Amino acid sequence: MARSDGKGPIDVDGSDFGKRADAVDLPEDTGGVKLTTKAEELMDSGAEQRADPWGGERSKKTRRSVTPPPVIASLDDPTAPTAPADPKPPSSKGMKQALRQQPRPAAPPSKGRAIGILLFVVAAVAVVFVADRFASEAPPPRGSPTATARAAEGSLSVESEPPGATVTIDGASAGLVTPATIKLPTDKPVRVAVSLEGFAAQPTERVLAVPGDLGRAVARFSLVPGRSMRIESSPSEAEVTVDGTQIKGVTPFTLPAFPIKQKVALTVARDGYRTIHREIVVQEKGDPSVKLTLELSRTLDITSSPGGATVSINGEVLGTTPIDGATVPVKEFTMVLEKTGFERLEQLVSASEDTRRAHADLIPLPLSNQALSPELKVKVKKLETTLRQYDKELTSAKSKLTRAEEFQGRLSPESTEAESEKADRGVEEARKEVDRITAEFEKIRGELDDIRASVAAQATP
Repeated sequence: MARSDGKGPIDVDGSDFGKRADAVDLPEDTGGVKLTTKAEELMDSGAEQRADPWGGERSKKTRRSVTPPPVIASLDDPTAPTAPADPKPPSSKGMKQALRQQPRPAAPPSKGRAIGILLFVVAAVAVVFVADRFASEAPPPRGSPTATARAAEGSLSVESEPPGATVTIDGASAGLVTPATIKLPTDKPVRVAVSLEGFAAQPTERVLAVPGDLGRAVARFSLVPGRSMRIESSPSEAEVTVDGTQIKGVTPFTLPAFPIKQKVALTVARDGYRTIHREIVVQEKGDPSVKLTLELSRTLDITSSPGGATVSINGEVLGTTPIDGATVPVKEFTMVLEKTGFERLEQLVSASEDTRRAHADLIPLPLSNQALSPELKVKVKKLETTLRQYDKELTSAKSKLTRAEEFQGRLSPESTEAESEKADRGVEEARKEVDRITAEFEKIRGELDDIRASVAAQATP
């Protein structure tokens, strides 16, 4: 129900959501109409002055005229009676009777119902607010500018056990200690490392990228007791490589901490100087520095017969023959060649700077002195005996050939034709014998070489 005067309760969907502060509820048996406080006062005044509603003993001269309260008519009933124009004030009984005759307005909602409606409205507003909040926080559609901007940055969590290790990204300190979370561009690889005094990180570093689709990644490290070392060289500014290409630096260079007792392979190189390869063991105590002296170098081509011999210069292994452009000291040095089945060759070399090539002929070891199976050992022994026999025969045949050639050379122009033919025949026969024995000798030696190669192949790890 709507009121035209704008002073009644507001009706929303047939329900009253409030009422005037000066309105009161009357019992249902009295009609339940609303009276203003002023009307109540007039009714009470009329009841107290039933004998004289105009003031009793007051003088007519001082008596004020009081306008009687209007009859409250239903706004919905245009046929309701209006207040009479008679200025005579009605009695209290008349007013109550008039009020009973008025149409009864709709009863206001009870207090419980009003509270329920209020709670419903509050809940509805809360639902709308939460839905709007979630909608604002929901991830934007894939491919939108906002989604692209968010995906361009992710979180990298760096953890270590124990915690408290300093974090470095691409060699620069991040200013954080583990556990730490760092904002990084996504899909961009970075080198992550941690360090803590008295500990070595395992692994030494991690290379990873924050996936763009996930937006987060984790780098975990385990810290074990360790120690760092300082590498120094004379001259300085030499390049240091650890375990191949894992860590690089220039002397003087402090290595990251490595676990105690771990072996570390160092390579120290500088142009014009001989490269040093050194394996060191991390010690718990003692001097943590490693001092190396670089030697001026030159290049040398090293070959051997047969090939495949391991070459060492001053105790450092360079490789196997043939080696082209081996770096060797400018001054004298000790060169060692080793090959399975051959005698070890060690030689002090003091070649000039103009020397560019070094060659060594390896001497085979007797196969019978090597570890062979019983059957193979018997075969080798027979072959070696035959080879020694052919060697003696070959020496004798070569001597005969030499004498025959000398006899042929002593013939003079006056020698007879028979003497010349005899000399030529002697040289020819001696040469054929040398060739025959040489062929047999080479055949036996070839068999022994094959056995030696087989043994060497089995001995090679």
